[in-house]
Amino acid sequence: MKILVNGCSHSKCGYSTFVDESKKIIHTPVKTNVNSWQWFLAEKLNINKILSINTNFLVLPHKESDFRPSVPVDYIFEYNENDCIISLATDGKGNDSILMDTLSSLRGFENKGEKIDLVLIQFSGPTRRLVSPDNQRYAYSNPHDNFQYGLNFEPSASLITLHNMVILQDYLKKGGYDYYFLNYFPLNGLIKEETIYNELDLSKFISYKDTHPIFDGWIDNIKKDGLAVDEDGHPNVDLMKIISDEFFLKIKNTRDLL
Repeated sequence: MKILVNGCSHSKCGYSTFVDESKKIIHTPVKTNVNSWQWFLAEKLNINKILSINTNFLVLPHKESDFRPSVPVDYIFEYNENDCIISLATDGKGNDSILMDTLSSLRGFENKGEKIDLVLIQFSGPTRRLVSPDNQRYAYSNPHDNFQYGLNFEPSASLITLHNMVILQDYLKKGGYDYYFLNYFPLNGLIKEETIYNELDLSKFISYKDTHPIFDGWIDNIKKDGLAVDEDGHPNVDLMKIISDEFFLKIKNTRDLL
């Protein structure tokens, strides 16, 4: 099974995997550096390879030039493992970039005549967005970095994220992809009044306990329950296991795993 994962620092693996000088992709065994729910899910699915690529424009290498694309397409499409997780989860990433990176990756595999078996998306904070600072082409703007270039404001921030969710949902459904979503940050309740909200398939989301998948999200409640390692709500090991369990239950109910 080949799985594509995207999200922000709340999902990313603790290191990035790039290519060496010979353009050969390097992967790392699952048993090392356990610090993401992806590792625990991989273990449940008997997957022993994770390709973790940092899509941050400041550090992403590229073969042809110094230009940093939104997705390192010429790297991930050389990765020919059948049973693996390809993770694009990166610090500071907003939902606009999560949408673009995911669609670019899926289209790239399709153009190559391949197809991802499963897509898992952790949506990030709605105020985050892609910007163009005066000293570089692209950067992630969020409450911690590059905020001087502007953030999305509520309730339009949540409306933009809702559209990102529905656009990606429709692409995945029409393409026959198996997928599940996790919305880590709560969205503004006013978007429930928008017609497009009724198009969102909430059954495809995993939720924390009995909370609402998008209006409650995860971050506030998991912090109250002591499942975060910091004030920013990054998951501790217990929460990583919970997230992997929730995804695994969804996957198990729709796929013949054993």
